[in-house]
Amino acid sequence: MTTVQIQRVNDSWDELCHSVNRILQAGNGDPHRIQLQINDLALWEQYWTEHQVYFSDEYVAIISAGLDTMRSSLTAALFISNDPPEHRPLLQPKSKVYTGKKGRPRADINPTILGLLSQTHRSAARIADLFGAHPRTVTRHLQDAGLKEPGQAPFQTVVDANGQEYTIHTPTRPKMSDVSDEDLDKLIDGILARCPGYGRGQIKDALDRLGHRVCRQRIAAARKRVHGPNHTFGQRLLARKTYTSPGANSIWHHDGNHRLIRWKMLLHIFVDGKTRVVTNIRASNSNRPYVVLMVFLDATLFWGVPKHIRGDHGVENLYTAQWIENYRGVLSNPYIWGRSVHNTRAERMWVETSRSWCDHWYEFFMELEASYGLDHDNSSHIWLLQRLFLAKIDEQARLWADDWNNHKIPLEGKRPESPYNMWIESQLMDGMRGLEHVSPTDPRRVDPFAAIPNMGVNSDILTLLEQRHRGLTPEVLAHLDDGRGNAPLPQNFPAESLAYVPCEPPNCPLTPEEVDVLDRTIATSPGMGDESDSGWRVLWIHALQTLNAILAHRQA
Repeated sequence: MTTVQIQRVNDSWDELCHSVNRILQAGNGDPHRIQLQINDLALWEQYWTEHQVYFSDEYVAIISAGLDTMRSSLTAALFISNDPPEHRPLLQPKSKVYTGKKGRPRADINPTILGLLSQTHRSAARIADLFGAHPRTVTRHLQDAGLKEPGQAPFQTVVDANGQEYTIHTPTRPKMSDVSDEDLDKLIDGILARCPGYGRGQIKDALDRLGHRVCRQRIAAARKRVHGPNHTFGQRLLARKTYTSPGANSIWHHDGNHRLIRWKMLLHIFVDGKTRVVTNIRASNSNRPYVVLMVFLDATLFWGVPKHIRGDHGVENLYTAQWIENYRGVLSNPYIWGRSVHNTRAERMWVETSRSWCDHWYEFFMELEASYGLDHDNSSHIWLLQRLFLAKIDEQARLWADDWNNHKIPLEGKRPESPYNMWIESQLMDGMRGLEHVSPTDPRRVDPFAAIPNMGVNSDILTLLEQRHRGLTPEVLAHLDDGRGNAPLPQNFPAESLAYVPCEPPNCPLTPEEVDVLDRTIATSPGMGDESDSGWRVLWIHALQTLNAILAHRQA
């Protein structure tokens, strides 16, 4: 080998050591990443076996010892990171009941689980796939449990008044809605007004939730009439690594989106890694750690508490990491710090939010700046903009999450399924995890600082931020300072790559009496109640005129 080739081997060894150390420091609790690193280690070892003849025996012994140490450390970390279910899976294969009669033993299926699965609108055939039974067996058990009424025979013989017999066909599938094309256009126009980026599949699921069963051909034609023709190019197929997770509530991914930060608004989201259920998404005007913590705690009211949480190196995630470590204990490494490129479940959701509705708000606010007097550098304008539209954005985010959790996702090698149904199925088949819901009156939710004494922003963090982010003003650092300078840092806290994007709510420029005058004027605006862009423009124009008049009257 040449000198250059030997140097390449040494460089690749250094990269491998750095990668393994990073995984061991921050990867506990994430068996998927650890397994990928073990695979990379095996590939490097195979590569080393082919080239070790060019190195001295002493150097080969050092590398071999290092590989053995890495392999044993990663194997131990993988064992620690395994996430066994808290309870055995409820959805067991069908049991057999021996009645003593001739023939095969009777298949017995738990009627409670059947009732739970039937509530997710699964057909008998899809339930049968889960149990490994025949669809007719599942249908019979559903009827015996009173969960399904017997259907009519598909072909029936009818005798008319003249005594002539003829056969009629009765469809077994639900009847299509008889909604007219005009009404269908209005329904789809309303759906696209709320989420302009919805495709045909999401429109169909939204119509189903409204009680309208419409075929795909009619939806495609109506969407073309309302929205115009589709783009020339279709979706591109991308090769990605396979994501794995032991089960629902095993790991949640969370992240913040800065698409609207120009106007001091942000989105924070939590996503279940196994099923892609959006457990919570909220729009707010602050990036403080307490805001992110409350978004997480609101999600635990319905979905339970996950075993692990995955987030990036932002200071806004600090309280969430401290809370989950206090709840789960530090030994299982419940909060996994890492780069955003490995936080795929949360990052991928920003593609959906931007395409569905968030880009529409961005374009609308830019239009207000270009043509309707909005100045993003004017704190009074930002305060007014948030007062008018922040609640609407937050409500739209919740509606989108509800649509997302109930729309069907194409799955490789499987039938399309909704995230919500996958979450229920995973709890039944993979074992229950994290179902200890946090109640609204739990002290750890009502007042986390009083219930958890080790929560707080360490004074070292403020010093690091002041050194690494010269743009952070003393006012911003003062907002982060919670007076708990001696609070211990979470496990594996990445102080060397700490980051913070400041976003503080603007101060109200009006007195309470002036705010009351502004609200009464807005309530009588022609744009109030009109949820279209034109209505929002009128609402903004009238509100801005009223704000300017109040401020001018004060100065006079």
